[in-house]
Amino acid sequence: MQVVFLGGASGVGASCLAIQLADQWIVVDAGVRVDRKSDPLPDLALLEGKDVRAIFVTHAHADHIGALPLVHQAFPTIPIFASRATGLLMEVMLSDALKIMNRRAMEEMELPLYPEALVAGMLNRVRPLPVGENLTFPELPGITVHASRAGHIAGAVSLGFKAADGSLVVSGDVSITPQRTVPGALPPPLIEPDLLILESTYGTRLHPNRQAEELRLAQAVAEGIARGGHTLIPCFALGRGQELLLLLQAAQEKGQIPAFPIYVDGLVRRVCSTYMLLPEALSPVLQRQIRKGYLPFSGSAVTFVRDERERERLLAGPPACIISSSGMLTGGPSAWYAARLAPQEDASILITGYQDEESPGRRLLDLAEQKKSTLEIGGQQVQVRCHVAKYNLSAHADGGELAAYATALRPKRVALVHGDGEARTAPRKRLAELDVLLPSEGMTVEKQERRRSRSTRAPSSTPENVFDTLPIGIGGSTIRFHPCRAGVAGHLTSSHAAYRHCTGTGSCLVWRGDRRKNTARAGHPCR
Repeated sequence: MQVVFLGGASGVGASCLAIQLADQWIVVDAGVRVDRKSDPLPDLALLEGKDVRAIFVTHAHADHIGALPLVHQAFPTIPIFASRATGLLMEVMLSDALKIMNRRAMEEMELPLYPEALVAGMLNRVRPLPVGENLTFPELPGITVHASRAGHIAGAVSLGFKAADGSLVVSGDVSITPQRTVPGALPPPLIEPDLLILESTYGTRLHPNRQAEELRLAQAVAEGIARGGHTLIPCFALGRGQELLLLLQAAQEKGQIPAFPIYVDGLVRRVCSTYMLLPEALSPVLQRQIRKGYLPFSGSAVTFVRDERERERLLAGPPACIISSSGMLTGGPSAWYAARLAPQEDASILITGYQDEESPGRRLLDLAEQKKSTLEIGGQQVQVRCHVAKYNLSAHADGGELAAYATALRPKRVALVHGDGEARTAPRKRLAELDVLLPSEGMTVEKQERRRSRSTRAPSSTPENVFDTLPIGIGGSTIRFHPCRAGVAGHLTSSHAAYRHCTGTGSCLVWRGDRRKNTARAGHPCR
């Protein structure tokens, strides 16, 4: 067993692993870096000469999927396994990435990383990965795979791999604390793996109480509007935008803050619509609401902004809260709003997520205590006079939770990744009893034999589902049998609106495509 760290080892961005198990190679994730000053891609040249049999995706954020079309281009016939929710969200996120790349090609003469046709072909290779089950696949003889929920965003999973020559767990991005949209993480049931590859984004921190922080944010929005100005919350379109909508609406319904209009802009709008198609990946509360026909992301106070004309009218109107991507103010409508609100003393910009060191969002926070300083946002220099504050609504585990996650699995070795400098060294101190590695990009880690007797633990009795034939994925042209826990009624058509919920028991036919439309989707793994 060996693991090659192609990207995302010593920083956040371009996450990509190549894993050799049972003499077969597997790729886990292939993302891009958001920092445009550095090479956006992982070192994909390290895949040359490797017989890659399959790709697994932990979740649909750009730093984990942005380079997947290029890996598909190199290995066009291999399957890409992802949870059903991640498969749907990948289409949304990569479609938006194509729009951004095409716009930059027109405005800045920047070559796109890949064409639209390559993305469509890649999506045709996506296969649904059931969550919470031990699985084997024809392409990977001798390897058992277990995907468990990671809690980070809808569809996010941690992956466990086991073969005769070794075992490992890839955490992906994990959130132990339950959020409004998704339950907390559950580690794969693979005790004492040879290697745990663990994210460490917030390894130096201990998060504040989630409910208290949400209330502080809601009150800050209300106070900003009471001052007579608009309040902008830049956010990641996938995950954070939905959390913000739910918490603000809940605070208004409970009477914790007064009623005020909430406007939603950017990619957040489409992700909210997509979340309605994947209730099995959401919290129990949202599952019940969606299956009863409620629209949790579209309350009476919520308005979705469609174009720049509506944005102009919004800013000319009464004070309101604006939830918009991008979360780091690197582009999208949030940068447009920030450039106009930053010079206004009665306006507020509230940061709630991770900020890259070179991002406008990070520079805005650095200037927060130096009023009337200038900042470049959206390609223009603006004076910063608005109220600026940061709130911790992280979808990543903190240092203590990361240590607990590792301790529960009792791995022989831990490789800390997806974190900057101190973020990786801090968890290392908490895991003093374990063999901890801090890999760098391009490093290869092999299984380390230890001089100790093997555990006599009885083998797991959890049954394995063997896929004799693979389900066809997003954009596929046929139907395949998909083992599941409940039956499905009335959802086997080829449009997004056709996703429906289980009403029976048994098994279902899923992931049906349409030969005529690359974007046709239907079906779901029943839960």
